[in-house]
Amino acid sequence: MEAYQQWLPTIGWTYKVTLTTKYTLSSRAARRMMERLFNRLKSKVFNQERILMYWVAEKYKLKDGQHLHMLLQVPKGYKKGVEKMINNAYQIISAAYRNREYYRTDIQRFNPNSNGAKYFAKDLWKIATDFDILY
Repeated sequence: MEAYQQWLPTIGWTYKVTLTTKYTLSSRAARRMMERLFNRLKSKVFNQERILMYWVAEKYKLKDGQHLHMLLQVPKGYKKGVEKMINNAYQIISAAYRNREYYRTDIQRFNPNSNGAKYFAKDLWKIATDFDILY
């Protein structure tokens, strides 16, 4: 855990993201969803350029299931409309569009001064049900 706390803030993260669904998301389904999201972002949004994703599945405190957090590093030069493209990719891979629904996303530019990476490394680690780094 200490290695993550030291390493995560050194990455030039671009976005901090929270993703939810309207259905109960198991750990296995969360992993599959994040792998599909990574593959879609890499192939459809960033044209096979290198991206880096660190994600954590967090159990809800008051209900069954979990939601997802991720840090995302995207290639330099992608600025305009990226948040919308990330959201669109998530709505597609989560089947929200297919089910005529919209799943809540919170996509923010990463602020290195906000302790966001520390939160991912230390606080979420304690309650995470699964996590991974995809590149």
